[in-house]
Amino acid sequence: MDWYDFHEFILKSGLGAETALFSGIVLIVFCYLVLPGQSFGLSIWICLFSLAAAFYLSEYCPVDGSFQSLHFQYYTPILKRFFLISGAVGFFGYLEWRSGRNEAARPEIFILLLLSLMGLMVMVSAQSLWLMFLAAEVFSLSSYALARPSGRDEESILSVVRYFGTGALASALAIFGLSWLLGFEFSGLETFSFEGAVFQGLRIAGYMLFAGFLLFKSGSFPFHFWVPQLYEKAPTPWIGYISAAPKIAAAFCILGLTKMFSLPVSLPLFVLCISGLLIGNLAAFQSEKLKNLFGYSAVAQAAFLLVPSVFCQRMPNTENQLLIYAIAYGIVNQGAFCAIQYFENHLQDELKIKDLAGHFSVQPLPVLAFIVLIVSLIGLPPTIGFSSKLLLFSTLLPLVGDWSGTISYILFAALIASSVLSLGYFYRIPYQLIFKPKTLEDIPLRGSAYSFFWLIVAGIFAVVAFFAPKFFFPVFS
Repeated sequence: MDWYDFHEFILKSGLGAETALFSGIVLIVFCYLVLPGQSFGLSIWICLFSLAAAFYLSEYCPVDGSFQSLHFQYYTPILKRFFLISGAVGFFGYLEWRSGRNEAARPEIFILLLLSLMGLMVMVSAQSLWLMFLAAEVFSLSSYALARPSGRDEESILSVVRYFGTGALASALAIFGLSWLLGFEFSGLETFSFEGAVFQGLRIAGYMLFAGFLLFKSGSFPFHFWVPQLYEKAPTPWIGYISAAPKIAAAFCILGLTKMFSLPVSLPLFVLCISGLLIGNLAAFQSEKLKNLFGYSAVAQAAFLLVPSVFCQRMPNTENQLLIYAIAYGIVNQGAFCAIQYFENHLQDELKIKDLAGHFSVQPLPVLAFIVLIVSLIGLPPTIGFSSKLLLFSTLLPLVGDWSGTISYILFAALIASSVLSLGYFYRIPYQLIFKPKTLEDIPLRGSAYSFFWLIVAGIFAVVAFFAPKFFFPVFS
């Protein structure tokens, strides 16, 4: 294959970014085998170059086209670039995090990062259910290793076991559902219809597929049990990555499958939304540790990501609302974990909320940026969190009267109540930072340049995107 043929293949297949990531994996493995003593340093540069090349090549993606078992939408290159940015934030954050923590120099960590990104990219492009499942499992297997805590205490080990166990259960349900769908297909049912008693088996299979790998990836109820403890124990940069990228990928897969199969999931997704909002927000009031608090908040935020799928069969262009809300949430949430890492570097790991007391006086700029990100997660102006939630509500409100019963009213009331509840537990962070006297001295024993940079960038994004949303989101209307 000459360069022209390769270029044509990249243009038609939309796999340019995935090719760059795969090439990086091959090069890292080669360096590890040939130059084991220098493989870690070389792997850093290879990984960085692979991320940059993949970001550039992600532009070469067909718009509203197909290739083999892949299907591309207008938002596919946007999602790919977001995944790469999220992975880059985790990459730089990890390089900073391992400094001063006696973390072994392991080049395989970069292989796992590139593999996980490949899995997410294929996952949001897959048209085949089996390919989507396999791509999701590639990410899962990589994330199990990425989220491995550095500690060896019982709670740290239990957090990974719970993560792996929940993922294994989700994968088993997904495989079971996929086997049913494949069995119906071999039985001569060429088109999937979920209407009528004859197709109850298909409906159950679809539910198992949803309840399997997709809800697990998004950290949604009822597969949320791994979230709070893993967020607390795992390395902060990788948790920031896991809290953003896979949630968004799973949300778009759920939306795509709901439209593809016309699966009647409005009522089940409604129940999951309400349950996730209640459990996540109410449990967050009991959290005293910082990352644990964000873990429970992530369970509630996952419910917001399901809302467009609830209404997608009643209104067009729900992808726009999901795209804006998901990207805004992902950048802001990962920026908040950069803030957590910044304060961990200056104070101690596994911070409690009260440990942040009084640090506005010594770290005013990082504190202000952190508060801006918290305001955006709550959904208050002047931040993109407010704009994205307002867009979500305003486009769905006209449909309230079209749905039988009071289900729509309950859902909207729950979403608004969720924002109010999040204000009730998030306010403790700025209150401690500004108004309480210091309990821990600021001793910067570790470098914080990377986390500080991404924290400031995310804070600026949260404010600027509120005043000029079209600059970041061309589909914003």
